[in-house]
Amino acid sequence: MIDLIFETGKRSTTVTVPQSWNELTGEQLQAVALVLFTEDVPVLRDLRLIMAITGLQPHQLAAMDAAVVWEQLLPLVEWLKTDCNLTTQVLQEFTGKRVKYCGPADYLANLRLGEFDFTERALYHWYNDTADIKRLYAFIAILYRPARKRYDRTSNPDGDNREPFNANMTAQYAKCLMRHMPLSFAYSVLLFYKGCRDYITERHSRIFSGGSESDTPAEPGYFPLIRMIAKDGTHGNFSEVEQMFIYNAFEEMECAIDDRERIEEEIEKLKTGQK
Repeated sequence: MIDLIFETGKRSTTVTVPQSWNELTGEQLQAVALVLFTEDVPVLRDLRLIMAITGLQPHQLAAMDAAVVWEQLLPLVEWLKTDCNLTTQVLQEFTGKRVKYCGPADYLANLRLGEFDFTERALYHWYNDTADIKRLYAFIAILYRPARKRYDRTSNPDGDNREPFNANMTAQYAKCLMRHMPLSFAYSVLLFYKGCRDYITERHSRIFSGGSESDTPAEPGYFPLIRMIAKDGTHGNFSEVEQMFIYNAFEEMECAIDDRERIEEEIEKLKTGQK
């Protein structure tokens, strides 16, 4: 964060400007997301991004010297044009019509394996037709679910304020969210998920072949992963493995890869006669 003083006419305005994705407020994130997903004209996109993170209004920008805007303000938004590494959850809740929806935690830390599988499939379908808003909100509805009833959301002992994931309810939640949740919020969720997903794929690059080089995920399919973890019964049956937190599941997969590599090394030593 940096504090800047802008001279606008006879007045001076002091604003705190973020310098990274995880420093954005919820309001700034929504403003930025709307610009990135809807503005195709480069000059207008830059000006709208400046206003999004500084809070300056069009008439305030107009009162400034053009050289100040392009030489001093434009560099402030250059980082928004690089890869999104947003992992901090600043839009934890959304209140629809008489229903409060809660989203996932920082880094998607409370996402479970079965839920992640459905989320990836929904995102893949939206990427195949980004003009289909219904597909976008079908993706959002998996992550943002009604708050749990009779649950202490303040202390949050289970680490998840949301109702347990139920794929049969996604369509109903999506319809409600599409009626009440603005696109700026939905696009912000996309950016947050992308940042967390990139973090996960980089952390577990051996599991996610290709890492995070592409914004568009390949055809997802985590059935083999769930089946593999459930095979020896250590973490329960298939349904129980689906309830594992994704980071625990991926660490288990990493251990399995390590075990396989050690076995392959031992076999290779036997072949070459090494001790």
